Amino acid sequence: MSAMDYEPTSEDIDRLLEANPEAFGERLAPNPDLRVHIEVPMDRGTLRALQERADREGRPFEDVVGDAVRAGAAAA
Repeated sequence: MSAMDYEPTSEDIDRLLEANPEAFGERLAPNPDLRVHIEVPMDRGTLRALQERADREGRPFEDVVGDAVRAGAAAA
């Protein structure tokens, strides 16, 4: 499998769907029950810092990691 020269973003896909919805099939309504699982490699120090933050804030570790991943995605 070779790397793509250009990898479309979700905004690119949205524009393509709006321009020609019939070409890509039916667009589904938003589904808040849908979960997407991703794998993000993190070093031991990052995991420790996130665990300490979760402990300090009294929040589940998964929520703190989710916040970190969303912040990273927004910054990219």
